[in-house]
Amino acid sequence: MALFSYLEGFYNPVRRHSALGYRSPVVYEQEHQPKPATETLITQAP
Repeated sequence: MALFSYLEGFYNPVRRHSALGYRSPVVYEQEHQPKPATETLITQAP
């Protein structure tokens, strides 16, 4: 159980995966999250 906990809890999320372009799953997910809209443009007719 200790080995499973280590592998699933620490090692796999931070190790680099070739299928993800040699990035860790954590980094890959951070790069592919949608960016929040910072401004909303509202146009008004004159």
